[in-house]
Formats: sequence, structure tokens, C-alpha cells
Amino acid sequence: MGSSVLVAIVATSAGLLATAGAFGQNKPAPGPFDGKWVGESARCSPTSNNYRFNGMTVVNSSMNWQATDGGRKMTCRVIVNRDGSFASAQDCFVQVTGKFEGNTATLRIKTSERDCSVVAKRA
Repeated sequence: MGSSVLVAIVATSAGLLATAGAFGQNKPAPGPFDGKWVGESARCSPTSNNYRFNGMTVVNSSMNWQATDGGRKMTCRVIVNRDGSFASAQDCFVQVTGKFEGNTATLRIKTSERDCSVVAKRA
């Protein structure tokens, strides 16, 4: 990624919910970290006005990270463990690690251009 490329990182729900069918199937139980999360603070090195943390949504302990690079959207699925920790797969274009604790989430987001520390709160 070039330094002039705006990278907007967004976490959205995985959208993989089981639907109730003719056989009476139920949706999976919600995970303890499910919900909408909004950014409280973000610090990046090197600093940049091109960085935005747009929040995230966790559904059934799963979230998808999305980034836009030159108009092209890329995504990577991240699973939230029972203890609240999470880490993206090594082959994901954006490396994200962190942990949910109560109503606070701490994240470390690494791209080829910057390393960011983010604190998010449950909305």
C-alpha cells in the first residue's frame, strides 16, 4: 500500500446466523462480546490523518475486518475466543489482535504502513 492510500478499517458482523426453518431450528446463542463497539481513542505510528476506526460489530463471537485500498474492499474473519482474546489469521492483509474485557476492547491493528492502538467501548 502506498502512503497516499486511505485505509479505512471497519469491523462488521460476519452475518452468519442460522435461521429458524421448517424443522424448528433456533439461532445460535449470542456470545458475551456480541454487539456494536465504537472507538474511544486511537493512536497510530506513524501518525496519519488517513486513519479512521469506524467501530465494529460482533455477532456470535465472530467479526469480519474490512479495509478499503484504492477503492478495493478486502475482508478477513476474526473469531473471538471465550476469554475475549482474538487475532486475525497470518494471511490476512490487516493484522489485528486484542481482547474484550467487560465493556472495553483493546486492539492493535498493523498494516504495511502503520501500527495502531485502539480502545473501543460497547455502544
